[in-house]
Formats: sequence, C-alpha cells, structure tokens
Amino acid sequence: MSNLPKFILSFDRDKQCEYIIHTQEPPFIAQVFPENGHVQPVNMIAKKYPIGTRTNRINGTYYLIPVIKLFYMPKDPNQLPKLMSRMGNWYYSVIKERNQK
Repeated sequence: MSNLPKFILSFDRDKQCEYIIHTQEPPFIAQVFPENGHVQPVNMIAKKYPIGTRTNRINGTYYLIPVIKLFYMPKDPNQLPKLMSRMGNWYYSVIKERNQK
C-alpha cells in the first residue's frame, strides 16, 4: 500500500457526493460538502463531526470536509488536527487545478 498517494479523491456513482480517502496512518474517509453563502459556527461543526473537520473557503464556496469514518485512532491524538490541515491544503490545490481547466 505504500505506493498509494496519501489522499485519493473519489465520487459516488451519481457524482452527487465527493469523498477524500486518507490511505496512510490512520486511514479515514472524509466527505466534502460545498455550500454557498452558509458558514457554520465551529462549535456546531465540532458537535456534529467530533472526529475532525476541515473547512475551506475557495472562490466564494465554503467547503466543509468532516471525517465520516476513522478506522482506528492514531497513537498520537495530536496527529488528527495536522492531518485535517494537510487534507484541506491538498483539497484546495485540487479545486484550484480543477478551476484552471
């Protein structure tokens, strides 16, 4: 599995839902929720998605990216916030590239 990229972007069959799969330690699946004009307070996001969430505002669209499946907790709990940040940065680059096409 070491040949896999760190993050993989996936869609459901109807392309209605977008997912980010983290392939390294700890493995998890996050779902992307794009919203226009609606920003959720951080405390509400934390209650709804307690594992971890990243938010990004890109070109006027607010992206909420919560972890919906964590396969197991990492030994170091401080690892998750760092991964959320890396995932958000990675997804930002994906959107930027997508908009350039």
